[in-house]
Amino acid sequence: MRVFEVMFKKETKIILILLLCCTFFSCQEEFVVKADIDRYILFNSEYTKEIRDQIKVHFEFLVEQEREIVLPFIITKSWSIDSIIYVSQDRKRIFTQLFLRRIDNRASKVDISIEIIGASQNGKWYFLQGSTTLYPRDNYKYDYSAPFTYEEMSFLANRYLFPRVVSYKDGEYNVSKEFFSSLLGELDSSKKDGDSLFIERVNGYSSKSVPKEKLERIRKEQRESKPITVAKPTLWSQWFAKKKLFDSKEWKNRRKE
Repeated sequence: MRVFEVMFKKETKIILILLLCCTFFSCQEEFVVKADIDRYILFNSEYTKEIRDQIKVHFEFLVEQEREIVLPFIITKSWSIDSIIYVSQDRKRIFTQLFLRRIDNRASKVDISIEIIGASQNGKWYFLQGSTTLYPRDNYKYDYSAPFTYEEMSFLANRYLFPRVVSYKDGEYNVSKEFFSSLLGELDSSKKDGDSLFIERVNGYSSKSVPKEKLERIRKEQRESKPITVAKPTLWSQWFAKKKLFDSKEWKNRRKE
């Protein structure tokens, strides 16, 4: 009996040590160096300010006209342009993302990112929507009743993209040509009729309006949506469970840098 007690205590200590180690190391998260992103934003700030203004005006106009292509913007009303705008080396193409925080629907557990591709022709910018990404809140934080902040959404959208496509050499930042080529395909400005095809696509996509009955049905669903209730964390989860990304010390410390 005495031997069994000793073995039990020893195994219990080992399990506790393993749990503590797992808790510590599982919180470690690789982050894009915030200073690199800040320098890239500053490097392009004067050039991208005008582009940012044009993106805002473009989408505000489409929302006002209740175009089908911007239905998520009409519904959500809480949206923002990402702080990072990727600029092609010839300055004829840009890529950024718009973030939509689902404050409209209290039952929603996701927030939305929409890719925006821009093309410049004769001093005017045209913008086309790319793919849409849904970010489940409960994957990244415990309290999934609250929408992500725009800072959090920007991190999720750029954590792997930025280091893959942006390089720094001889005092300048450059976005790889392959990135825009793969993104645009036949709409690439280096290809024949690439610019005209881009503008044609933009005009075609933004011409259709949202049916009134569809919009009213969605708004009715929003009004009737019930708020999410998040259970209080258990003692076990507070002490031993892996911290989710935006609850971790690493993320909070990164924000203070």
